[in-house]
Amino acid sequence: MTIKNSFSRKNLNEKMRTFITFMISVLMALSLFIFMISTIRSSYNRSVQEASAQVDFMSASYTTWLNSVDNLMSTMLLEKETQEFCASGDENGEEYQLLYTDLSDYLNRYKYVSNDVNFITIINGSTGNYVYSGKGVGIFSYYFEEFYADSFEASREAKTRGSLTVDYGYEYANGKFFTITFYQPIYSSTILDQQLGMACVNLSDSILSSTSTSGNIEYCLTDNTGSVILSTDSERMENWETILEIRNEEAGNIVKNGYIYVYKQVSGWNFYVVSVIPLWEFYKDSVKTAILIVILTIVLLIVGL
Repeated sequence: MTIKNSFSRKNLNEKMRTFITFMISVLMALSLFIFMISTIRSSYNRSVQEASAQVDFMSASYTTWLNSVDNLMSTMLLEKETQEFCASGDENGEEYQLLYTDLSDYLNRYKYVSNDVNFITIINGSTGNYVYSGKGVGIFSYYFEEFYADSFEASREAKTRGSLTVDYGYEYANGKFFTITFYQPIYSSTILDQQLGMACVNLSDSILSSTSTSGNIEYCLTDNTGSVILSTDSERMENWETILEIRNEEAGNIVKNGYIYVYKQVSGWNFYVVSVIPLWEFYKDSVKTAILIVILTIVLLIVGL
């Protein structure tokens, strides 16, 4: 028996009851659907606001951290020990040994101004000799000697201005952990535009690594092309995935491939802090509600009919 025939056999009261039940079901489903959409939108806006606040905080933290690295290098390059070692043409004589010892003593003290520093190296541009000072954290001078040329060649501009460059990866730690390396040319403090050598400072990140995450939300540090440098998701770091295309904006958000990316530039630097939120986070609770709505509507329709 079809629904139409069943309805036609009912008396007036039964027809009215069926009609009212049907209308109540439709109105209830419509109301709950509107409520579900409102809930998703509210959850979306709240999550974006919370992510923006966290990204702003982390961006400010990175600005402070990176500026301290920049200041560390700028001060070190002008020191007497650095200038004299890099200006010397002596490769292995008595003068070289004295300059090497003086610079080594200086770096052994100076490397402790930041807990994040793994090693500092000063390279004489004319002789190729260098002074290496590390903290013994699993990185050794022969790792530097092996990977320096490739790392420096792969480095890119770290700041929106200046000659500071940056490279990142697992090489200097022989694949054991991730580090960031900054390179800065050393210029003479007395002769204009005369380059004497190169400074290298290798660090471990202490900001993103200590960031706690909730649910499936992820935080990344990217360069200005969107390539991941650091991430709270170790798999994403290993894949070096480009997660978004930065559009030369200081801050904003992009929806792409089922994720929303909330980003903020690190002021003065070619880095962005990015929060990655799966769109499913906004829908999962509403989907449960939608399933319940469908079940209740079907039950009411069956009872009414």
